[in-house]
Amino acid sequence: MATALEKLTLEGLKSRVTKRVCLAFLALLVVAVPAVAGCGGGGAVTTTEILIGLETDLTGPANSSIAPVYAGMQDYLKEASAAGVIPGATVKIITYDHRTDYSRIPIGYVWLKGQGVKAIMFPSPTDIQMLMPNLTADKIPGLGTTTLTSWMNEPWAYGMASTMQVSSERCMKWIMDNWDYTGKGRNPKVGFIGVIGSVPTAAHLEGVETYIAAHASKFDYLGSAMVPSSATSFAGEISKFASCDWIFEYFYQTTLTTFVKEARARGYKGNIMATSAAMPGYWNLVRQAMSSNPGDLYGCYHVHYEPWCEDVSFATEWKSMMSKYRSADYVATEGQSPSYSTGIAWASWLVDVIKRAVEKVGADKVDGQAIRDAGETTNMEQISKGWANDWVMSQTNHILCTADKMYMWDVQQLKWVRVSDAIVLQ
Repeated sequence: MATALEKLTLEGLKSRVTKRVCLAFLALLVVAVPAVAGCGGGGAVTTTEILIGLETDLTGPANSSIAPVYAGMQDYLKEASAAGVIPGATVKIITYDHRTDYSRIPIGYVWLKGQGVKAIMFPSPTDIQMLMPNLTADKIPGLGTTTLTSWMNEPWAYGMASTMQVSSERCMKWIMDNWDYTGKGRNPKVGFIGVIGSVPTAAHLEGVETYIAAHASKFDYLGSAMVPSSATSFAGEISKFASCDWIFEYFYQTTLTTFVKEARARGYKGNIMATSAAMPGYWNLVRQAMSSNPGDLYGCYHVHYEPWCEDVSFATEWKSMMSKYRSADYVATEGQSPSYSTGIAWASWLVDVIKRAVEKVGADKVDGQAIRDAGETTNMEQISKGWANDWVMSQTNHILCTADKMYMWDVQQLKWVRVSDAIVLQ
């Protein structure tokens, strides 16, 4: 497996003091002009600023999970700029805050396009699905974190992780593989709960029900329940799933915390499971809500494509960068969740892509097509850092991380621990 060109390492980089970026602004306004910097004793070096959009929720209902992703991206880009990883160019992120208001997503796209961005990053795969015709027509790559089956064959869409459907199937496979059928003398009882009208909810439900239908003799499926995103009580839903061994959920922010707290308060003794798109990014809020009864957070699981909480070099890298750029209070809070680490991983891939695009066409000629072409030739060695697979893309594969592992919250150690190797669907 070929290694990535000139991998960025943290050791030896010059320390810098940086002001924390205010995430509450709706957008960071910049102008795409070459920057001129003095060089040694003579002449000047021209550095081209390559603009990349980030359209997401920075101040709305999903902000507590997304804001740290942006912070991680910013910190990695500072390191890359300081190290001169992309000769002759730097990467600048321009944000548009749609606050999870679907009516603002097209508006944000038009605004970012007008700023001259060459690609747009979307933490929510729903946004890419909505904008796919525009991205294709304008030849602007859409770069996601989680993905959806509906746009897996689109030539202008890329994702870090497997589809929500596939990750949900992996959750069901892990349950099936680890259930003691002989000792229990019965099948595991599974229920699903999510948000009405939510594309991610529909994707997760599709994965859960697809896998259970294919292995119907191995599960007792109690069905699904849907609630508004603003739900503040789950009495009926918890009653419906009271006998479940596993409740698979897709919620975010306060809806998730309310559900977990109420489920335990109403006596639910089973397990609660999610993918990387739900529970782990809002874990700080869950812990805060359950601070008076931390022992009730037993039986909480999630799958993730990142080895974010393992004893591996990737975890060392993101924790070191967070400590360098962020306050002790920030580290204590955000260090419990994978959002910041997602920003580090996402930005490291972006820098690699831009670097290779610059090498091929020149910094002043990098456009959406050049970024797309570089994305399709991604070849980054990652297994040695603790990832389940190296990052390799092609014309037929636009996903970086093709595996998930299962993690469980340890109420004794007060941390997430890995409980599986890569989960392989058959």
